[in-house]
Amino acid sequence: MTDTSQTAFLNAAREARTDIVHHTLSHTLAPMLKSIFDRTNHSPITSFEDSINDFLLFLYHGPEYMRKACMPPFSILAKIGKESSVFSWIASAYRIRLLQMNGMPFPAGKVEYTEVQADGETPADCSYDLCHAIALCVQSCNPTGRFIILRWLLTVLEPGNAIPQSPMAEASGLSPVNYRVMTKRRKEQLSAILQQCRSGTHMSLDKRFRQMELDLNANLDNLYETLLKYYDDCISELDGSAQIRKLIGELSQEAGHQLHST
Repeated sequence: MTDTSQTAFLNAAREARTDIVHHTLSHTLAPMLKSIFDRTNHSPITSFEDSINDFLLFLYHGPEYMRKACMPPFSILAKIGKESSVFSWIASAYRIRLLQMNGMPFPAGKVEYTEVQADGETPADCSYDLCHAIALCVQSCNPTGRFIILRWLLTVLEPGNAIPQSPMAEASGLSPVNYRVMTKRRKEQLSAILQQCRSGTHMSLDKRFRQMELDLNANLDNLYETLLKYYDDCISELDGSAQIRKLIGELSQEAGHQLHST
């Protein structure tokens, strides 16, 4: 399903409705952009409001080559391949703009605003698809399924922080065999959803998991910590939450740092 808020944003940009574009940046997307600002801005004289106003002007005029060519307002947004990727692109472009304002080099792997890959997808498209797929997979699972897929994602990101499956299966009330089978099924489910997203099929998220998607997109540089927050919330929903927290606490104390489960 199409995200109508992203479509409306693009339509407003095509019509040069600066008021709507500004309202979207300063209100609708404010939580996501403020999170990026807090992590990225290092200028003591730049406020969040100043950065939004600067970013609005950048979107309006575009990079230097667009200004020299006298292209229409917000032409840079026309470079985005898919409407469903607009807000993900906004997050990436805003972060790059902040780095430019701070006189800092781009992080490794970052590209210019309008660089497009051969298949028409930008890096922002790829990150949006992944974050959307994770949120959609978590939304579609029961509490145990959510716990398992989030646990697996954390292990992929930080294998050194993982607790072995057998004690975690026991703490969560599952046999080791069932735990492995459920992990395999959740991984396959996430993979299938991601393939659907990459083919252009994006399904709707309820408010809770739409916020999760925004959080993941806004915190790609700190994906482990962001997922860990949702993982902790997920544990609270489980019948065996007390046993799981006890196991994590005991093994974390032994290891000398915070662990999750594998």
